[in-house]
Amino acid sequence: MSVYGERVRRSVRKGAVLAVVAGGVVAGAVAVAGPAVAAPDGCTSEVTSVPDGSTKRFTFTVRCTGGDGAYRPQMTCYRYRTDIPWPGTVPQYVLGAWTVPGPGSSASVTCRGETRTTSVQYR
Repeated sequence: MSVYGERVRRSVRKGAVLAVVAGGVVAGAVAVAGPAVAAPDGCTSEVTSVPDGSTKRFTFTVRCTGGDGAYRPQMTCYRYRTDIPWPGTVPQYVLGAWTVPGPGSSASVTCRGETRTTSVQYR
């Protein structure tokens, strides 16, 4: 066999060994998983509002009846303010306490504004 043929054969062998080793490393990385993420279930939410002067007072309530982990409500109220140096819409961010799901479990947050956005955080 020529010198060139021997080099090609060695090169192919090295490539095959590297591919097997790299595949094992990738497979090992995929096989190692972190802890499972627990999540509440049976969750419902509602927003209520009552007039409060020229704005509204919003209350966002979340209830989760089962599952694991914890949850909390998050709400942002947007309020137009003229009592500040640069009048405009100002956000107010509110976060509820982390709450464990179960029968009768609920968490609420309240803020004032003309409009609002809501979401629920889970852990």
